This record gives sequence, structure tokens and C-alpha cells, in this order.
Amino acid sequence: MDFCVSGYTVDTGSEILEYVEAADERQAYRMVSDKHGRLKRGCAICSVSHLDGTEEFPEVEHSLSSPILADEEVFRIAAAVRSNEATREQYQLFTTYFTPMVKNAIRHRWNDIDDITTEEIEVELIDAIATRFIPRVDGRGTFRRFIKINVHSELTKRWLRKKYVNGNKDKSRKELLDHYLEKQAITSEERDPVLLRAKVIETVNQLKADNRKLSREEKKNFYGYMILPIGMHKECLKSPFQIEALERCYGKDAITEAECAKLLGKTQATVHTNKRRAEDNILEYIEKKFLDSEKTSVFLGQSG
Repeated sequence: MDFCVSGYTVDTGSEILEYVEAADERQAYRMVSDKHGRLKRGCAICSVSHLDGTEEFPEVEHSLSSPILADEEVFRIAAAVRSNEATREQYQLFTTYFTPMVKNAIRHRWNDIDDITTEEIEVELIDAIATRFIPRVDGRGTFRRFIKINVHSELTKRWLRKKYVNGNKDKSRKELLDHYLEKQAITSEERDPVLLRAKVIETVNQLKADNRKLSREEKKNFYGYMILPIGMHKECLKSPFQIEALERCYGKDAITEAECAKLLGKTQATVHTNKRRAEDNILEYIEKKFLDSEKTSVFLGQSG
């Protein structure tokens, strides 16, 4: 049988995508590891089937759950997504086309990370395919394999960033996440707008010092119970779309990105992008305006 083995080497971290003929998956793995070195846990080994006379069976290129799209149509919709001109129907078709590939990659390369849902990862990867991967395609004849390699590579890099601190495998992020969840618990006394504003600045300062990002649970606490109640997001953000996405996804009676997209008549990718940009812009604004020691002390003095 023919097998496709993909993964990363333990010694060098090099990405491997090798096709071999073997009796079973174990032999396929041994053949690749003998050639390139031992692969990291989570490598993918898939059997490759062949069918003669494919001109009589055009549907075999896609599973029944995936739409049949010509390459030109895939590139055209991706261009529309990049220019924010894709309709909901086009985006849904594009999403359905790549979902099987993305789900399979997530199943193999994204595990034991609990600060972001697989649904959010799927949305981000679909957006990355349209905005970053497809524009780099040189030849359309092999573009699906190119996209698959990029999806797997993206997941691996993200997993390492989520799992460890600064790439140092001796420092797990899980301990830091638990620590921050405890520190960010807000007491009734701290509901005061002045104290809450000071806590926001202190939190961002600590995040910058540790070179880390908020987890999913921390975001609900930070934006939903610290930023929004004092209206600080309107000070930090200029885009009404980002403000709306943040308020609907983190505010009182918060809804999901999918529900928000349906309510606003937008794609989930658009809502997701606006929400993420709002999060990043708020942190960037606070860093630039308040993290200088003199500015922070002046600000706190004026507040008192």
C-alpha cells in the first residue's frame, strides 16, 4: 500500500512530507524515520488510494460533505474574502470546501490546549487559507497539497506558542494560566471604576513583562468584567465594528461569534477578525499610553 507520512523531526524540527510504499503504517513510519530521523508525537500517517479511469468518476476528488469547486472558483472566492466582498453564501461554500482538511489537521496537531476552542481555530485557519496561504500559491495544479502543508505547519507553530513560554519547553504555560486566573479575580471593592482601571493597567503591564497573552477564560474576565463595565474600550478603539464585536461577544448576555454574525448579517470570519483586532488594539493602546512609569503614576494621581 502507499502511505503519506507527515510530521516534524525530533532532532531538527524539520517538516517532513513523504510518500512511501509499505505493508502497513508501522512499516511506513519506520521507513521515513530511518531516512529522516525519529518524528515527533502526533505525526500523520495516511493511506493513499488510487483509482484508474478517474475521468469516469469525477466526484472521487471530494468527499460527499465537501462541495465540488474548480480551482479558479476557490481562488476567486479567496480574493473576495481578502477584499471583504465575499457574500455569506460564498464564504460558507469556501468554509465547507476546506473544513475536512482543517478538521483533520486539528485532530492530529492540536491537543490538550484549553484556552481556545477548536471552533475558533477552524475559523482562524480558514481565514488564513484565504488571506495568507492562497496568495502564496505558485502553481494551481498542486495548491491543495501546498495549503495542507501550510495548515499543518501553522498549527504546529501555534501549539508550541500556546504550550510553552517563549519556546522554552521547561516553562509550561498552564501554570502561568492558573496563576493569572487567581490573580485576576475581582473583589467587590475593586468594582470601583478608578480601582478597576488601575487593575486593567496592572494586568497589561504584567502580561507585557511575562511576554504572554490572555487565555480564553482570562479574556472573558478582562474584557467582560474589567474593560466593558468602565467603557474603556470606547477610549481605546476607533472602529465602530470592533466596538460592536467586542460588546456583543464579551458584554452582558454575551453571544457567540456565529450568533453575532447571523444577527449582523456578516460572516463569522468578519466578526472574529473584528473581535481579535479590538482585543489587540486595546492592549496596544494601554501599553503605549499607560505603561510608561511616569504616565502611569500621573494617571493614578489624577484619578485620586
